[in-house]
Amino acid sequence: WHAIRYEQTQTAEHPYGGITDNVYAENNVIYNVRGGNPVRIGSSMEQEEFKNVTIKDTYAVTSETGFGLYLDIQDWASVSNMLIENYYVEELLNSSNGAIRVEVLQGGYSSLNENSPLPQGLPSPAGSIDNVVIKNFSSPWNGKITPVSVGGYDAQHTVKNLTFENVRIQTGTTAYTGGRDTQSLTRDMIRYLPSTLDKNVYVTDADITIK
Repeated sequence: WHAIRYEQTQTAEHPYGGITDNVYAENNVIYNVRGGNPVRIGSSMEQEEFKNVTIKDTYAVTSETGFGLYLDIQDWASVSNMLIENYYVEELLNSSNGAIRVEVLQGGYSSLNENSPLPQGLPSPAGSIDNVVIKNFSSPWNGKITPVSVGGYDAQHTVKNLTFENVRIQTGTTAYTGGRDTQSLTRDMIRYLPSTLDKNVYVTDADITIK
C-alpha cells in the first residue's frame, strides 16, 4: 500500500495531502516473485496521515526477494495505529535480508529523489511510525543477519511504540520445516539501523515491546 500524488488530494485542511484511515485486509494468500515484498507499507507515502490499518490472516507461500514484512516510510506521512496479525511465511528465499524491517528513511524512492518538488511549506520531508503491533508472526530465516531491523530518520521522525507479540523465527533455513529450531523473538535478534540522514541511531530498546 502506498499514498502518492498528494497534489490530487490536498485540501485547505490538509495541504500536504489527504488522510488514509480505516484500511482493512483479511485472508490474504501471497506468492511473491520477481521483486517486492509480500506485504509492504510504503515506500511512497505522500500525504499527512496513514492510520488505523489492520492486516489479518496472511499466508505468504514464498518470497523470492525482499523481506517477509516491510514497513519503510520514505516520505512525510505519519503512519499510526496498525495491527498486523496472524502472518505466516512459508518460504523466504532471500532471508539474508531478514524477516521483518521497520524504518523511517530517505531512500531511492523518496520524493527528495523525484523530479517533482516537495509541497511548499512542508514541515519535514520525513514521516514517522507510531503504535504498530505485529502479532502472531512466524518466518524462516537463514541466520546471515539479524531477523528484525528497525530504524529512524532523526529524533522527531522515528519508530515508536512498536510491539512484537508472539513473533517466532525458525533459524538456519529459508523454508519452514515443521517448527524445528523455531524460537521466540528476543532483543538480541533486533538490529537498530543507522539513520540515512546522519548515521545516528534513533530507535532504542525503549521504543520496542516484546511479548
